[in-house]
Amino acid sequence: MGIVAPNYKDVNTGEMSPFVQKCGLGFKRVKCSGDYIEVLTVITSGSLMKTSVFKEVGFFKEELFIDYVDNEMCLRLLENGFKIYVITEAIMYHRLGKRRIYKLGPLKFIPTNHSVLRKYYIERNRIYTYKKYALKQFSWFLFDILACIYDIFKVIMFENQKFQKIKFMLKGFYHGFIGKYGKLDI
Repeated sequence: MGIVAPNYKDVNTGEMSPFVQKCGLGFKRVKCSGDYIEVLTVITSGSLMKTSVFKEVGFFKEELFIDYVDNEMCLRLLENGFKIYVITEAIMYHRLGKRRIYKLGPLKFIPTNHSVLRKYYIERNRIYTYKKYALKQFSWFLFDILACIYDIFKVIMFENQKFQKIKFMLKGFYHGFIGKYGKLDI
């Protein structure tokens, strides 16, 4: 076992977090049921890992330092034969950005409203992770590339500072492709 994580409830929206499971070459998003579920990635906040796991696969990637640190670790664990579980009854209240629910007819959208700088780090570190794991963990990659497109849509439709955020997201993509890491000076 690589990581045991709690179920997450968003403080801003009251929504329980869905998780991603492998389904053939694709994926499916699920909410926790039963005692536990096996998933592809979790956030590491509130999660437990044995120290022996770090000895086998290494520590978190310091060059990422925020955003996708947990995704990268989970994918590295999967690559090394470990499993990732969410315990249904263990619930952690968590704040992911300044989320807010928008409804358009029967559709519901929940943008994160992260800062401009955070949008940069998400996209930069996303590309870093894609470069290492897209082919090895294709189900996760397929899910995440769709999540990226959906995030861009939510920024354009619902968030403030849309042009500034898109500009920094593009800069993050670029820096991820050329391998520029560390803190961004703005």
